[in-house]
Amino acid sequence: MGCYGHPEQGDRHDAGNPPQSDDDPIEWSENLYGYDSGDLTDPRFTYENNISGDTTVTFDETFTCSTDPDDYTDGSYTETFTNWAYLDATST
Repeated sequence: MGCYGHPEQGDRHDAGNPPQSDDDPIEWSENLYGYDSGDLTDPRFTYENNISGDTTVTFDETFTCSTDPDDYTDGSYTETFTNWAYLDATST
């Protein structure tokens, strides 16, 4: 007899209850919170696309450096550009 033995079950004994099964269908319904999709727009680039998941959009844009020497500090010129993109989703 092994360490898990039982006289009536031989050398092996499975702990717990015997396997159970059922064939009754499970009824359920989806409770959606939030949105399935939405319109991603960027007016600066005239971009609009309906998205329904993680999305990354990259735009190429060329900037011209200032020709005014007074705009430079220690040989460096920096300018900040702000861009707004919008995500508009409507509940379905």
